[in-house]
Amino acid sequence: MSTPSSQLTIEPFVFEDHSKLSVLHKQFYSVDRDETFWKWKYQDRPLPKYAIAVAKDSSGNIVGQTGAIAYACSIKGKSKYAGQAQDIVVLDEYRGGRSFFKLERLARDLLIESGGDISYGFSIEITRKVATKALGFTDIGLIPKMVQVYNPAPYLAHKIKIPGVANFIGALVRPILTLKNKRAPKADLGSEIKIEEVNSFDERFDELWNSEKDKYPLIMNRDAAYLNWRYTNNPAHQHFKAFAAVKGGILLGYIIVELKKGFRTFSTLNVQVNAAMRGEILDYLVREEEGIPSDKILERLTREAQDYLIKQKVEIISAWCLPHMKLFKLLNDIGYKERPTPHHLIVRKHSEDPDLETVFDLSCWYLTHGDKDHF
Repeated sequence: MSTPSSQLTIEPFVFEDHSKLSVLHKQFYSVDRDETFWKWKYQDRPLPKYAIAVAKDSSGNIVGQTGAIAYACSIKGKSKYAGQAQDIVVLDEYRGGRSFFKLERLARDLLIESGGDISYGFSIEITRKVATKALGFTDIGLIPKMVQVYNPAPYLAHKIKIPGVANFIGALVRPILTLKNKRAPKADLGSEIKIEEVNSFDERFDELWNSEKDKYPLIMNRDAAYLNWRYTNNPAHQHFKAFAAVKGGILLGYIIVELKKGFRTFSTLNVQVNAAMRGEILDYLVREEEGIPSDKILERLTREAQDYLIKQKVEIISAWCLPHMKLFKLLNDIGYKERPTPHHLIVRKHSEDPDLETVFDLSCWYLTHGDKDHF
């Protein structure tokens, strides 16, 4: 039986309640979150703003949460503030009496009060319907991904339901697919351009960001502070690898990938995970160099990242990839296949600024998997 919402207190989240939030996430997601994680996520970020509403029961326990955290972005060359919707959690017994809608209304008001220009999120079908029909969001489109398979066994196991047969086929096919992709030629960038591994992001990444940000109608901030927060200092995942193309101390571009265990399905909100190993291309940014197109720089960086992931024995490499972005054509050319994700990009604007109309055109977005909250 659902608990009446009149018995709940809906209020802004304050950081002192982080331990109660950890209990909620343990109940709902079966994950352990400590103070270090919440401090990183909410306080130590480059733009330390968040618009999070929580529901508390009569004992003061947090039993529901929703809202958005802040990301700086550039829209038509102007600095804006976007709130990415995330952490939508309400325990089953507290979903009556429109408790979610009360949480969402407070979170939206908090975002607007703090100067948020837009709300956006990556929504699966069940939440997309609610967001577009009741919360004022617009569905911008389904996000595709590009996929290259090295071991088909995890996919076959879902279809034929006989793991032994799936593993046998995978063992036969994997060496062929791996050899095929290992032997693909790499773009020749000349002897002056070096590919380096990156362990942290310095002022060169600020310079790259400042030189490139105005070339895209809508792009989330990718300066050094953001990249270090998102990747280097992330307490939730430590399996990132970054590669940079450098010429005479000048950064020409970078690519960031991650090793992750398990394929996930979203046919329901009960996420299923298996034990397969996958690689994800999370982020990249490149620029033109005299005589060398950015496409060639991106190709070389992608090959380096792909070689690293193959050595880690991934079953699959994937990347969120919108059709107008450079990476889409590149991956298509080197044998990746387009597949749909279950995620829709949904957007809601909070002012009448005419520049914000850009957010409703998917072809204006510079979007990678690293832009999504998936810790």
